[in-house]
Amino acid sequence: MGERGVIQNRARKKQINDFRNLRYGTITPTDIDGFIDFGNRVFVWFELKYDTAPRISDGQRLALERMCDSAMVAGKVSYVILAKHFIRTSSADVDVAAAIVVEFRYERKWESVEEGITVRQFIDRILCLSGYDVPIEIDFAEEGCNPIGDNQ
Repeated sequence: MGERGVIQNRARKKQINDFRNLRYGTITPTDIDGFIDFGNRVFVWFELKYDTAPRISDGQRLALERMCDSAMVAGKVSYVILAKHFIRTSSADVDVAAAIVVEFRYERKWESVEEGITVRQFIDRILCLSGYDVPIEIDFAEEGCNPIGDNQ
């Protein structure tokens, strides 16, 4: 087993998954860039796009909404994060932690984010707000555990 969080087989990662034969009327598979399960208590899905790329499709948005909302109904702290990155060349790696959050879903609502917070900072704040005991990158001792979104 290699280093956690690092692509183990770059050659296989470059392979495209072809979903064209998994079409059921208007229903087709979607991919998700990332998911983190913190002890079956906090669930975070995330999707990244290049800065000028089109927004996620309606179908992908609906799939993410349904997963997030279903987990919330089951009693989990659940978020979907939409973020953008600025890595222009497709051969360069994207540091997902450094991507900028532009929108998120929580408690059945989408909210825009204007403050330029990174994916890592956003997840750290989610963990702080939810009381999940895991080492986080940001020291909230001085600023406290500030809410994200409308309650800023």
